[in-house]
Amino acid sequence: MKSPALFLLLATLFWVTLARAEVKSVPEFDELMTKYGNDVQLSAGAIYDAGVTELKAKYVTALERGLKAAQEGGRLEDALAFKEESKKISTGGEVAAESETTSAELKKLRGIYHQSMARLEQDKNKATNPIITALIGSLDRLVVTLTKAGRLDEALFVKQKKDKLGEETSKAEVKAAEAAAAAVTLEKGTFTNTMGMKFVPLPGTEVLMCIHQTRNADYAAFAAETPSIKAAPVYAPSVPKDRSGEHPIRNVRQIDAVAFCEWLSKKEGKTYRLPTDEEWSIAVGLAGKEKRSKDSTPESLNNKNTTDFPWGTEWPPPQGAGNLGDTAWKQEFPKETCIEGYTDGFPVTSPVMTFKPNKMGLYDMGTNVGEWVADWWNTMEKERAYRGAGFGTKVKGEAFSSKRGHLRPDVAYGNANLGFRCILETKK
Repeated sequence: MKSPALFLLLATLFWVTLARAEVKSVPEFDELMTKYGNDVQLSAGAIYDAGVTELKAKYVTALERGLKAAQEGGRLEDALAFKEESKKISTGGEVAAESETTSAELKKLRGIYHQSMARLEQDKNKATNPIITALIGSLDRLVVTLTKAGRLDEALFVKQKKDKLGEETSKAEVKAAEAAAAAVTLEKGTFTNTMGMKFVPLPGTEVLMCIHQTRNADYAAFAAETPSIKAAPVYAPSVPKDRSGEHPIRNVRQIDAVAFCEWLSKKEGKTYRLPTDEEWSIAVGLAGKEKRSKDSTPESLNNKNTTDFPWGTEWPPPQGAGNLGDTAWKQEFPKETCIEGYTDGFPVTSPVMTFKPNKMGLYDMGTNVGEWVADWWNTMEKERAYRGAGFGTKVKGEAFSSKRGHLRPDVAYGNANLGFRCILETKK
């Protein structure tokens, strides 16, 4: 038989649950959401809608030009494809993704359209993010106010709505970032310099990133024209020297990586530099997955995301994920540990671009060697940050895409797996 106290507790829980189920709206919450909707429409919605309308109009015009050229050239299949696409878009249809059966010319136009649409989405998110952040803050304060007033069921209602908003916002950011990554057309907007270094667009930015880590051959050319630089930086004594030109340069100081970019800029008449911490996150697939603010530093973001690796979410990594601390490393250095069951075949560095690239066409992101970035580690501004794992990484926590490291910019000894890759600015 239940005690009176237990019966009273169960009865209370029943009525509380029933009361919670009946809460369908809160006046203060409705007022905030109305204001939020108006703010979004004023700051971003109207601009986004106009941008989409203009983009579709340009796409239809491009299709009409393509149709005319195909007709004049007697290319029946291309002409029919352009005509069908133009009709579909003019009647409110959406631009489909490219497929193997899509003609090369139509595929090119669709690629440009999707890339432009992804940029519109990202611009919209950038404009609305501050409003969403302010709204979430207002909802937090409303929860406190309602709780203090004894309106507990309404406070819970608002909290649940706020949590749902945060989840949906994060999903939208990730979706927009992935769309931008998928929209990059690698054959359009790429650039190969006189050193044979190939660069591709970095989604959501106005820069290009080198698809590979800076090679020994690249660095040797720089060292040959720079007396103060050694072509072969000092390696940790226990690690063999991989001097092949196609292997990544390593054990480089951050100041020397910066000097390389300055030398290359002068040589090419363009602007090269190290990537920022945020650019590197975009390149490794973390766009929209890190909560950044104006006060964020590499230190504050270090290993905050413990889900994503450069190759996905699996640990141990799938075969072919990249050059890490594998069984070949263990065989070369018997006293060291390794990732059990993982073999990439290289005891130390591998030639750049040995393994498959990521969705953006970038090779060895987060593997092979760590990479210097431009940012200070924290507000003390004494050490610079670097990103990514290397050929000796065998611990899960060291392999996350969000993992950062730090070192004085004038020091490299003892970090035999530390190199860099370059950014090329395109904005005049």
